[in-house]
Amino acid sequence: MILQTTALPDEVCPERELYYRESGETVQTQDGILELAEGSRIRTDTYMNLLDADAWERYGEISGICLQIRLQGRGRLRIYRMGNPGEAGAAGGRTASDELLAEAVWSLPLPEEKLISLPEDKAKGMLYWQWEAWENSRILESSWQARAAGRREICLSIVICTYHRRAQLEKNLSRLCPGLEKLERERGYASRILVVDNGRELGDGWPEQYGGRVRLYPNPNTGGSGGFGRGMEETVRSLPEFPAIHVLLMDDDAELQMESIARLCALLSCLREEYRKEAVAGRMFRTDRRQIQYTAAEIWNGGEIRHIGWDLDMGLRENLPGMNGNRGAQYGGWWMCCYPIEYIKANRPLPFFLHCDDVEYGLRQGGKPLILNGIQVWHETYEKRQDPVIVYYDVRNSLFVNELYSQPFGREEILRFWKGKISECHRRGDYLGERLGILGLVDYLKGWKGLEGINPEAHHKRLSRKRYATRLGNAVLWRLVQLGVRKQDLEKNPENLPD
Repeated sequence: MILQTTALPDEVCPERELYYRESGETVQTQDGILELAEGSRIRTDTYMNLLDADAWERYGEISGICLQIRLQGRGRLRIYRMGNPGEAGAAGGRTASDELLAEAVWSLPLPEEKLISLPEDKAKGMLYWQWEAWENSRILESSWQARAAGRREICLSIVICTYHRRAQLEKNLSRLCPGLEKLERERGYASRILVVDNGRELGDGWPEQYGGRVRLYPNPNTGGSGGFGRGMEETVRSLPEFPAIHVLLMDDDAELQMESIARLCALLSCLREEYRKEAVAGRMFRTDRRQIQYTAAEIWNGGEIRHIGWDLDMGLRENLPGMNGNRGAQYGGWWMCCYPIEYIKANRPLPFFLHCDDVEYGLRQGGKPLILNGIQVWHETYEKRQDPVIVYYDVRNSLFVNELYSQPFGREEILRFWKGKISECHRRGDYLGERLGILGLVDYLKGWKGLEGINPEAHHKRLSRKRYATRLGNAVLWRLVQLGVRKQDLEKNPENLPD
């Protein structure tokens, strides 16, 4: 089976250093062929194209790793294991400790497919290949492959929640649908896309342009939690017709390459039994600097979120060893996160509308999400999506999550967290955000019944209609709310009354 193919830069991400390193003259054609002039060289010791053999063998029941490559020309192919990342290499090049595992010299006047197998004792660590062109050469395609024991058939339900982003959604679907069709035809990975339209702007007949692979579900604006929850329900409802074994949640404005879906499906198809209950987290790369990984997976940390592999330039070789380590990871963001169907059957998101829905859902599942290089999207980062109403959800929903999963969690923890959020708004002069953060605590104090008893669409509209707040008004209101927290604490814990 194919574990991963050699991915190339495209309009989603044109940053070459994520895909290959070159010396000499190299041209990438529109149909994905690499043309190398005589004396040129290309290497795949990059984020997208390193094979982390240890991660694949840890998570998957695989053996017999090999490289399959189709090329034309005369030259030498070498396979290396990446060595000490701390060593200096010329211009980020190969270091002295990179270990040569295999090599072959070929003279191929016409395109020909070649296979190099690695002994089990050598197929370890981070593997890459290098081609030295002794004459003009063409690399048509290549992939890392392996034998998979007990390989599972893949049926993947892809749930996309959308709200008034039709252009971005359709751009993504125009890439996804033909790519998914090719994966099904060539590798047997079945898939279906469920679009939950919270904006109710996509009309009857809209999915027909995608050839039956896309199902549309108009939905009230129940936010991300309600939209993704609807997609989960429809997936479970349609199991007799389409027996999905995993559900992939994706934002409508997340950009991705098809190789990410292909690697995800390959990983799911060979997972060892002990990892089949875990989520697979898709990384987030930045849209403003596309070589920068914003996060690989998340750590809740009581609401002061920490990111695995935060803000790393993945074009730099020194950031690649250990890039698939998930130590401390607790959940994956819903820009791209995949869950097993058994968990989906038994669990739905809490009615948070937006923000922290993915946090709570992932923490509830427990375990550590799996991460693997090449499974990612490009997405706007949190600071670029700031809106005063987000502060409301950030406060209210974070406090509910902390109530469930953070210990200790009492009056002082509530006030510390809340004051940190509203003080941040106050310092930057965002008095409307500060006011909405105060209201977030007010609604948290109403408890779970208050959360479940609201109409999320109407409530969000009320919040969004607020346009103005004053510094003085906030100063009075937050003190009153603080007294309410203390009063509620004393009602629950009379032993806290002062002597």
